[in-house]
Amino acid sequence: MGLFPKVDLKVVAWDIHGVLCPIEGTLDFDEALLDWAETLSSQGLRQIALTNAPPDRMREIQTHLGDWPAIDLVLTSAGTDLTKADPAFYDHVASELGTLPGSILLIDDKGANINAAAAAGWRGFRYSSLARDALKRSLKL
Repeated sequence: MGLFPKVDLKVVAWDIHGVLCPIEGTLDFDEALLDWAETLSSQGLRQIALTNAPPDRMREIQTHLGDWPAIDLVLTSAGTDLTKADPAFYDHVASELGTLPGSILLIDDKGANINAAAAAGWRGFRYSSLARDALKRSLKL
């Protein structure tokens, strides 16, 4: 059994800069992770992406993600007076999704974001290239 039983998991929230785009400042998406998102989506888990990017960068991100329909929503903290290191951001996202916090998994490379999500009741996985195989096993991919 993986760390995240899929029985009560409803949403996987992927960090964009640092996870889906491992090279900071670029929009070079990790296609293998996007394939994982596609597989999870086909199993009934909603896939979203989160960022602190400003609105102009958001348009660029959404354009790049257009080829990956599994990621059906991209949310930014810009314009909310919050950041991803604030538990209130995760409360806002869960409310927007209409989903219980405990059924959302955040995959992020920053410990502060994982801690903030956990404080809001989310599950979290701190991603790194070294933890990639552990994530794959935990998600049963």
